[in-house]
Amino acid sequence: QLMSWVIAALVFDIALAFSLAFYLNRGTVRRLNILMQNTQRMTRKDVLLPVIEGSDEIAQLDHVFHDMAAELNKAAREKQELFDMVSHDLRSPLMSLQVFLELLSLGALGELPEEAKSETLKAEVGVARLIRLVNDLLDAEKMSAGKLSVSIQEADLKSILEQSVQ
Repeated sequence: QLMSWVIAALVFDIALAFSLAFYLNRGTVRRLNILMQNTQRMTRKDVLLPVIEGSDEIAQLDHVFHDMAAELNKAAREKQELFDMVSHDLRSPLMSLQVFLELLSLGALGELPEEAKSETLKAEVGVARLIRLVNDLLDAEKMSAGKLSVSIQEADLKSILEQSVQ
């Protein structure tokens, strides 16, 4: 009879151990799945699932993950604000300056001495280069955001090289 009780207790202990392992493992797997879903949501720029409650390592990792996602969103907003500022606050005055210099060199504001015309032309070239740089910067931002369409076409290599040298 004692042997029956020992075997029954052993079977009960084994069943209890498997039940506890299954219960604890299921909770851990569920919480890790939440972390994986949040990772996928972040790459799609979706809203993250709520923060996992608790004070264990998985909950701490989830808190850090949410903080990181918030910082990335903040950085993306600040980057967009920078490009908006560059687009508006830098390109617009440069365009106005370019138009003014063109009018000046065409004599719309009176005839200029030769030396002044030469300096005006140099300023026009410099302003045009700055405008191209700003436009290239904005194009690079569009490209990284996947909002720039590219069309491949033939080009004259000699003229491209000449422009690069200038």
